[in-house]
Order: sequence, then structure tokens, then C-alpha cells
Amino acid sequence: MARLIGCGTKNPHRTSRYRAWQSMRMLRRFTIPEIVATAEISDSNATKYIRALVASGHLRIARAKRHGSAGGHAIYAVANNSGPIQPVAGKGGVVFDPNSGKTFDPAEVSDE
Repeated sequence: MARLIGCGTKNPHRTSRYRAWQSMRMLRRFTIPEIVATAEISDSNATKYIRALVASGHLRIARAKRHGSAGGHAIYAVANNSGPIQPVAGKGGVVFDPNSGKTFDPAEVSDE
């Protein structure tokens, strides 16, 4: 059966987190303001998503935030470019990666 337009399903290519993931993959190293500007995502949504991806091991902090200086944003880098479909951050910090089919639990990642 064909899907009806407007039936409540989201096109994964139009979500803000999809656009953010694509920007991260293209830029490779980035700050949160760069993702906000390139992906049309809110600052709070980008911050939450990036924190979840750092906890899951998809991203790493390349340079920590420099306090008291202009442009003191943390620089993030892609550590696990698993594919074009954005990892899905769920409740409790669990991240599902549809590209690999794996689920990343931050408690398990931090123990390694």
C-alpha cells in the first residue's frame, strides 16, 4: 500500500538531526555554532545531540572549550562515520545507529 503524504511519518532527510549529521560528516571538525548555522537546528537540540554522540563514541572532543576567550567553543571531530543515516539518540543516552544496526549504551562505552 502506498504511503499518503501527511500521514504522520517524517521524511528522515528533512529532520534537523539528519541535517546536523550530514554537516558533521562533511565538516569532520566543527563547533556547535557551525552545526547550528549549516543544519538549521536549534542550539539546544544540537548541543543535546552532540553530547549523545560523544557519549556513544560517534564523536570525540578534538579541543576542549577555552574559557574566558573569544571563540571559546569546543571543537568536535567525527570518530565513527558509520554512514549517511543519522544515529538516533534515545532516552537514557542510548544511541541506535541504523547504518550498522548497533545500539550504543553510554554506560558500556565508558567502561571500555
